[in-house]
Amino acid sequence: MADQLVAKITQVAKRWGVSRVGIETVSGFKVLKPFMGHEMARQNYQFAIEELSIGLGKKHRIAEMLQPFVANRQVWFLRDHYKLVRELVNFEIVGDKIVGRSPNLVDALSFHAEKWRYNTIDVTKKD
Repeated sequence: MADQLVAKITQVAKRWGVSRVGIETVSGFKVLKPFMGHEMARQNYQFAIEELSIGLGKKHRIAEMLQPFVANRQVWFLRDHYKLVRELVNFEIVGDKIVGRSPNLVDALSFHAEKWRYNTIDVTKKD
């Protein structure tokens, strides 16, 4: 099972020209990383592997990190993203807890929001 996951991650990274992949700490970063190195060598494609810390937790990442990007229309979704959009639409916090099914796709996207906040692109042309 881990071999299939590692092969798929590497295959997708290679297909899209990814230079960096993040693996959540609690999802087995220390277990997967050695397998990733072997698979990258096998597929002859290298990328950085970054450990993603859970930080303050899923609710904080989604509600406070991702939500501003969505509210400001800085995130776009394609038709193929219908499962992710459904999770976003149904995401609800009551009191201090997430209600309903765990929003795994939204949570994965929220890790990106942490990086977006600090990795801005300067689109101004320098003379």
